[in-house]
Parts: sequence; structure tokens; C-alpha cells
Amino acid sequence: MKMLEACVRSRLTYGTQTIYIGEAHMKKLKSSWIEMLRHLVKGGWARLSTPEGSEEEMFSLKYRNEDILAITKSKHLDNVVRGQYLRYIGHVCRSSNTMLTNKMLFAKSKKPYQRDPWINISKMLKVSIEQAKRETQVKSGFAALIQKQFGNATPWQQDC
Repeated sequence: MKMLEACVRSRLTYGTQTIYIGEAHMKKLKSSWIEMLRHLVKGGWARLSTPEGSEEEMFSLKYRNEDILAITKSKHLDNVVRGQYLRYIGHVCRSSNTMLTNKMLFAKSKKPYQRDPWINISKMLKVSIEQAKRETQVKSGFAALIQKQFGNATPWQQDC
């Protein structure tokens, strides 16, 4: 499991910390992750005995996705991806004001079709946009806010 999380999950989520992932893409990532976890669990693809020809036959796996996550002691992939994204945003906010990524994050758009990234950030943190901007400036406070929203961080994420 440690090897899967260290090697496979990191490759699966590579680059997701730099851009907000929509629900359609997140659904694809989560299904791939659950499929890999099911292969680790003995009987992960086993089906319950149901009468043949019934509609329930297709959807009657022995273990639900939540059970698979509990058995493997894995975190929900969307929590991992969202946590990585927010940690990256905090890193960019605390970087030098001359860096291009920092300028892009705080730039005011003149085009009406460009969406403000702070809207999604404030929704994930469940705070106002202004408070989210303030919280990113203090590393320890922002880390505590992320941990409150997404649970315990893995040891390699705690120093981010």
C-alpha cells in the first residue's frame, strides 16, 4: 500500500496541484484509484449472489468503494488532490511578488469569461475570498485550515 501511494498515486495526481480539477476529471481519477485499490483487496471484485437476470446483478459488488478505502486505510483521492492544490496555492502566495505564478494568481482579469481562482479556493476552505487570501500568508495558520477541511496530512505533506 505504501508503494502504491508513493509511486502510483503520485503519478496519477501529477500536476493536479497547479490547477483546479473539475468534477468530471476528478471522477475519472477517483475511479482509476479505486480500481487499483480493488486489485489489492482479496475478493475486491467479488460479487454478491443475486438471482440471475436481475438488474441488481451488475451493481452487486461485495465491497463498496468506502469499504475498499477502509480496508486499505487509504484517503479519498479528492481530499488528497484538493489538499495538494491548496498547499501549492499557499506556497505561491507566500513566494516573491515578482514571480510570474504569484502575479497570475492575484491579477485582475479584464475578460469576463475568465473565472477568478479564489472563488474555488474559498469554497474548498469554506471561508470568504478575502479571508482565504489573508490565511495563505501565514504558513502555520493556512496548514491548520487545510487540515481542518481535509483531515490529517500524510508525513510528507506536513512540511509543505
